[in-house]
Amino acid sequence: MTIIETIQNIISQDLKIPIERIEDSLLHFTYLEHDYYLFPRAITYAGNPLPHDKYRTQLPQKALFDKVLTPDSLFLLVGYNIDTETFVIWEPASVMSRLNKKANVSFYCNLKVLEKLGDEDVRIETEKLYKYVAFKRWHLTDVVISVKNLLNCKVVEEELPLKEKPELPDKIQDLIKYLYGADFSMLEILEIVMRKYGDGYPSWDYMKWRKEIIMALGNIVEE
Repeated sequence: MTIIETIQNIISQDLKIPIERIEDSLLHFTYLEHDYYLFPRAITYAGNPLPHDKYRTQLPQKALFDKVLTPDSLFLLVGYNIDTETFVIWEPASVMSRLNKKANVSFYCNLKVLEKLGDEDVRIETEKLYKYVAFKRWHLTDVVISVKNLLNCKVVEEELPLKEKPELPDKIQDLIKYLYGADFSMLEILEIVMRKYGDGYPSWDYMKWRKEIIMALGNIVEE
C-alpha cells in the first residue's frame, strides 16, 4: 500500500467520512466545516555532505497547488519514513510561504527524533526556521485535525492516566458527557469544547485541553 493510500484509509476510517484524492497526489476532506489538504511525501536521508541523521522530504512545484489552494487553505505536508514507521507534519504556515517558489523545496527533520519515538509519543521539534511534529500512525488523524493548535505548544506531554481528576468545571464535563453519550468521537468532542470554551481559558493550549478531555472521558467510562 502506498503512503497516500495508507493516509487516506486511516483518516477515512477514523472520521467515517470520504477522503477525496486529487490527481492521485493530494488528499482533501472537510471536517467540522474546515477544509484539509494533505500532500504525502516520503522522508529519506538528505544526502552527502549532510550528517547521516539529517533527513528530509521535498515539496515539488505543481500547477495543481495554484489551481486548488487559496491563501487560507490548510495545506499539510505529511512525510512518512518507512524505516521508523513514523509520520512528520511540518508547520503549515512555513510550508505555505514556500509553496511553488522553486522546483523543489526541502523540509528537514532529525532521524534520531524519529528513532526514539514510542507508540504513545507526539513530539514537537524545531528545525531552523520552522517546527514539525513527529508521531506514530495511530496519532495521524488526531494530529492532522489539531496540527495548528498542536504546533503552538512549547512542550510535549505524554498520554496521562485516565483516573486523574480533570480541572474542568461541571458545565464542561456535563457537555463532554452529553457528547460522549451521543456517540461523538474524542476528536469531535475536543474540537467542539475548545471552540465553545477556549476563549475562557487563554493559558490552555491544545495539549492541556486534550489532557483534560481524556481524563474526563476516562471518568465517564468508569461510571
